[in-house]
Amino acid sequence: MEIGQGSEAGKQKQVPLWLSQNRERKKKALVGKILTQKNLNYPTVVSMINKAWQVENGLEILDLDRSNLTFLFRFNHNKDFQRVLKCRPWNILGFLLNLQVWEDDMILQDVSFDTAPFWVQFHDLPVDAFDGLNAKTLGDAVGETVMFENLMVDGNMLRTFIRVRSLIRLDEPLQTGFWVPREARDPCWVRIRYERLQNFCYRCGCLVHNGKGCRAEESVVSMKEDKEFGPWLSTLGTRTFEEVVVICKQQWPEARFSAFGDQSITVGGSSQASGVREAEALTSVVKPSPVRGSLPLKALVTGADCNG
Repeated sequence: MEIGQGSEAGKQKQVPLWLSQNRERKKKALVGKILTQKNLNYPTVVSMINKAWQVENGLEILDLDRSNLTFLFRFNHNKDFQRVLKCRPWNILGFLLNLQVWEDDMILQDVSFDTAPFWVQFHDLPVDAFDGLNAKTLGDAVGETVMFENLMVDGNMLRTFIRVRSLIRLDEPLQTGFWVPREARDPCWVRIRYERLQNFCYRCGCLVHNGKGCRAEESVVSMKEDKEFGPWLSTLGTRTFEEVVVICKQQWPEARFSAFGDQSITVGGSSQASGVREAEALTSVVKPSPVRGSLPLKALVTGADCNG
């Protein structure tokens, strides 16, 4: 059978289409999906997005899939685009608006809404653990580290906790903390807090439920006196020290579109951050441990100088 005839018609045929050459406009676009199974009022959603973002130079909102609350956002100015991008996650009516960069030639099926970036705080760590190698280790244990704040500057500690931007799987339970072994003392419990986290399941710890619903048995969880998941995992967002941000994922959109200052450093490039090793050392960190597992940190277990 020849191509283009009978039941096989169209299956192997390619039809070239003319695409707009205005690529600069396409780069300033985001696609977003509100992650909820509830029926939200469409005009209310659009109004709340405009109110939350306060775009100064114009915003076009296209309805890509109204039944799944999926939108395309086109920005008239790169400044507005960058601000909305780097301030993720956004919550609309209490539900996560998962934003991803919309690029040339994309269709909706190309976009994955399985992960979202969060700034994650790690509390109650020994001071000797405050370095870039351990920051990446911790970030990879909750998701995929894309950047972190290098908090040790000229011998001064800028925060009392490590802060990492990590890509979190939305259909997997949130990590609540880790036991960190110490050489001469009992292990210490490191608390985890997620900035601007809202409306996740207190039973299974997931932000979204695949399939019909929660995989945890409510009757079993409700009998626990000490629940693992709850509102305490969320905390308010804090201002990012952009001048000490270290980029771990070179193609990360927030880095690619210059969302951070000139002093931010790309791990794996020609420059090297003060307080972190080169990319070769950062790729050899320990693998993520399960919730309430043990997470050895380099500086504590081996006594290695991670600032070299």
